[in-house]
Amino acid sequence: MAGKGNMPMSGSRGASLWLSILSVLLVAGFLYWLTLQAQAIENEVPVVTDDAPAELMDFIPAQLAAEPGSVVGQEGVLRDIGVAARLGRGVITVDLDGTATYPILLSSDLIQRGTQIIRGDRVTAYGRAYTLNDSIRAVWVRQSAVDAANETAIPMSTSFVLADSITSN
Repeated sequence: MAGKGNMPMSGSRGASLWLSILSVLLVAGFLYWLTLQAQAIENEVPVVTDDAPAELMDFIPAQLAAEPGSVVGQEGVLRDIGVAARLGRGVITVDLDGTATYPILLSSDLIQRGTQIIRGDRVTAYGRAYTLNDSIRAVWVRQSAVDAANETAIPMSTSFVLADSITSN
């Protein structure tokens, strides 16, 4: 009788061994599958580094003077240009060609940092060009980006640059 009592125990030990082996194989197979998936993702996703040059268009002053709407939607840089006026805490105008000025709206980050730009400074501005119309001009005044006294000094350009970054030269 003692032998019959041991049989079920040895049978359950045998099943436990097979289940353990099966579990280890399943985990190893899953880890192998994850490795294959990770390699596939590495091959599909290009590596992005901070050193990668950004594709920025050079905003050419003569082009902005002649066709300001031609740059709308473009990201770019306006290099080493003279500041004609500061219209308020958030808008400056730059001198394009001695006869035409062009508006640059400072981003909220630049305004909050208290970026100080005055007439006569030479700046380089990085940003995106947007359409400018009377409604946008009115919003600039209403939100105090342009002082009310300077509302008429906002250039009648069909575009403006929203500057994410601006440096004095």
